[in-house]
Amino acid sequence: MDKANIQTIRKWTYLKKYLHAYTTIVSNHFSQFFYIDICAGKGKYDGHDGSPLISLNLEFPFTDYVFNEKDSIKLNELKQHIKNLSSRKALTKRRYNQRTKDITITYKDMDAINYIKKELTELPDCPCFIFIDPDGIEEIDMDSVNICSMKNKAELFINFSVSGILRNVKNKRCHPLLTRYYGNEDWKKIPNVANREQLYADLYIKSLRKYFRNISSIKLKNNKNIPLYYLIYTTN
Repeated sequence: MDKANIQTIRKWTYLKKYLHAYTTIVSNHFSQFFYIDICAGKGKYDGHDGSPLISLNLEFPFTDYVFNEKDSIKLNELKQHIKNLSSRKALTKRRYNQRTKDITITYKDMDAINYIKKELTELPDCPCFIFIDPDGIEEIDMDSVNICSMKNKAELFINFSVSGILRNVKNKRCHPLLTRYYGNEDWKKIPNVANREQLYADLYIKSLRKYFRNISSIKLKNNKNIPLYYLIYTTN
C-alpha cells in the first residue's frame, strides 16, 4: 500500500481510537507496555500519518515500540519520519506512583511470520498491542496468530482484507496460501453468492475463536457499499 484512500484513513482513525483507549488504561497500572507493528510500512502516505506515527503521537505513548518492515526502503523512510518527531517520554503507573520513562524503539526488517515465530516470544511478559496489517495473505498465517495468542496480555488488531481474499480465491496457485491463512480448508466450502464477503470474514473470525475468547469487528465498505476490510480486535 502506497496511497491513503478513504478506507485506509478510516482504518487509521479506528486504530487511533483503540490505541488511545488501550494506553489510557494500561499506563495506569503497568511500568512497561509494548506496541508491535508487524507490517509497519513507511510511516506516511500522501501526507497522512500511518500506524507507526499514530502510535507514537498518542496522549499516553507506549514505553516500547517494535516496528517490523521487511522492505528495507520503506523501513528507512519510516526511520526518517520517526527521527523527525519530537522526543517524548511515556507515563507509567499513573494511578499509583506515576513515573516517566524513556521510550524505546526497535526496528526489525524481517517478514511478518518469521518475526512472530522468532522474536515475539522473546519479549518481556507485559501488556502488548499487536497490529497486523499485511499487504497480502502470504504475509501472515493462522499459526502465527496462534503464537500471538500465547503471548500473555497480548491484544491483536488485525486488518482482514476481503478484496485480497477474493483475488486469491480466483487464483489456484494461491489456494495453499489461503489454507495457511485460515488454518484449514473450510474456505473452499463458501459458495459464490452475493454476501460471500461476509462469509469469508465470518469464517476467519471462527478460526480466530480457537485462540481468543473475545473478538469484535468493524466492517469498512467502499463507495459501492461493498466490504473491503474488516478490522478485527481480539483479546483473551
